[in-house]
Amino acid sequence: LAGNSLANFTYTLNNSSSQDFTAPEATADPITGSGDSIRLTFSEAVFHKGDLDASGATAPATAFDPNRIKDAISVNVDGQIVNPADYTLSNDGGNAVRITFNSASSRIYKDQTVTVSYDDSLIADANRIVDAAGNFVKAGTQLVENNATTAAPDTTAPTLDYSYTSSNGQTISLTFSEQ
Repeated sequence: LAGNSLANFTYTLNNSSSQDFTAPEATADPITGSGDSIRLTFSEAVFHKGDLDASGATAPATAFDPNRIKDAISVNVDGQIVNPADYTLSNDGGNAVRITFNSASSRIYKDQTVTVSYDDSLIADANRIVDAAGNFVKAGTQLVENNATTAAPDTTAPTLDYSYTSSNGQTISLTFSEQ
């Protein structure tokens, strides 16, 4: 090494690459008035990792199958996880998945707190959600705005508040917490 100093220089790099490095984002739409479903909308078209071609450069011709991610989806209502058997997943338009509740006992009611979670560590790598460039949807939990209009059914049994008998012992009166 001759000990020559490097002269100052400026180099400008023009990156005109169109490579997509942005992961798709999922957003839960507000729950409808009936409370029977939740719609998850993705910011761009999504696929399964295993359906992309080897280079990851070409989107597959096969449709996104929401049932392949069911084990990665969980719905929580007022702190209780909804049994996955109580809802189905289906395509809902170009970039959306609909979670539909199967019965009145699993639907969403007015004033309930609802979250939806996606945890891709619970499914096979080939089923993970990606965009056409292979960017993964990030795992996470989202609070869902609840616009359901139906009040939850009363499932609390009435309790006996007090009882008494008449002075002659012929009548017994019972008072309950509700009618």
